[in-house]
Formats: sequence, C-alpha cells, structure tokens
Amino acid sequence: MSLPPNMVAMAKTKSESKSSIPSEPLSMDIRVADYLLRAMGDLSLCKFAPRLGMNKVSLSRILKAQPSIKLRTLQKLADALGVSPEQILQPRADEGKVYFAHMAKSGRERAR
Repeated sequence: MSLPPNMVAMAKTKSESKSSIPSEPLSMDIRVADYLLRAMGDLSLCKFAPRLGMNKVSLSRILKAQPSIKLRTLQKLADALGVSPEQILQPRADEGKVYFAHMAKSGRERAR
C-alpha cells in the first residue's frame, strides 16, 4: 500500500522535525481520523461504527482520510461523541501521531 503524496510529505516532515508539532498543519480529514482513532481505543470497527450511527465501511474510509469528510458528517460524528466539531479539529501537540501509527500498522498487516 502506498500513501498519498500529501501523507508522505507530512510523514517526512513529522519524522524529520525534532519538535512534536508538525511544521505544516494537518488536513481536516487527518485530524478527524486521528480524533476518531483516539476515541475508538481498542474497539473494533464493527463495535465503534454503530455508536457513531454509521456502517463499518464508511467509518473505515473516514479513518483512512478518504474521501474528504463532509461538514454534515463531521457534525454527525461530533454529536455521536458528545463533542463539538471544533473539539475534533482542535490541533494537538502530538496531532497525527495516532493516525500515522494506524496507517503504518495497516500497511504492514496488508503486506502479510
């Protein structure tokens, strides 16, 4: 599995930087995916998706940051999680950490 060019650039920026804060802001889609992965914890897609009012295929696409998330979907996710859309999009010092780790792990699992 190859990463889209924008993710490769962000991953390089992140790994080359000594700071835990990326030099470029993450896209809205990656921030949403990162937030959801944190909220998901150890739950499977099958268990977490219904809590968000969606099916596992739709959730899987959001977690891969594909395609771009619509604002109404962002609001639906925020409502299901009991937070505001702004809280989901709030930058974090370690933003993207969970998302990039998840994508790296997913790539290794598919390669087997």
